Amino acid sequence: MARSKALVAVRVLIDLVAMSRVAIAPASTRVAPSAGDASASDTRPWSPGGAASEARPPVNQLALPTVGRLARQGELELCSYVEICGTPAGPAPDGTLLDLLGEVAIVNLEPAIDRAALDSDVFCDDAQPGALRRFCMRLKSGHRALERLPADVIARLPATSRRGVASLERFCELAARTQGEHLVDLFHLWTGELAGCEYFLTLDDRLGGFLDRRVRPGLSTPLTCNPVEPEPLLHRLGLTDRDPPPALAGTVVDLFGPRNRRARGYAL
Repeated sequence: MARSKALVAVRVLIDLVAMSRVAIAPASTRVAPSAGDASASDTRPWSPGGAASEARPPVNQLALPTVGRLARQGELELCSYVEICGTPAGPAPDGTLLDLLGEVAIVNLEPAIDRAALDSDVFCDDAQPGALRRFCMRLKSGHRALERLPADVIARLPATSRRGVASLERFCELAARTQGEHLVDLFHLWTGELAGCEYFLTLDDRLGGFLDRRVRPGLSTPLTCNPVEPEPLLHRLGLTDRDPPPALAGTVVDLFGPRNRRARGYAL
């Protein structure tokens, strides 16, 4: 069924790093639809060049051009932030899932807590691999100390980070039964909650199950930013038709727009 134009755009946090690492699957990639998967039979197959084929690319790949169109029409507001956008100094590599969005603007959000704004002597490894995971572990174990930061230190933090410090109990609640890399996922969801994002657009089909098992049962307040893959997102929006892919040659995703570019990126 068709979806009427929203009065307010649905805000979506998008993992640009993950999508820039996955190559577009050629039309020869066959994906067998699961039983009862109506969406697989409703979508006309296409190759990266736009030609029809008997073979089908993965359904999440098929969904991304429609996601891009909704963003250009103002029905979705795609957002990212420094921890999941990489370094926006130039265009993304050619031939990745990011290209399938077409030319879209991405709103630049601030992280729930900006690691670089805190004491560099404590968080001096901010650009090293695994730094965000280590930062999350410190937030979880040492949150009382952060909550008691001196007033002058708090005053120097960005406004979003001040709000993050004030809501550290929320992150600790999310992370109470979590260790390792999933702490990073929870930091993304916490950032999305603070920014008013309804969804976290991801390619990780296991994240929802992990949240059901380890996170949601212990929450006093349900998550307001929930992970979703591209195809299920369109289903939640009531859309069954899928757009053909954009012309990929020369396609550039405008990560933040010229006024909002940020030169620094982080390794996760």
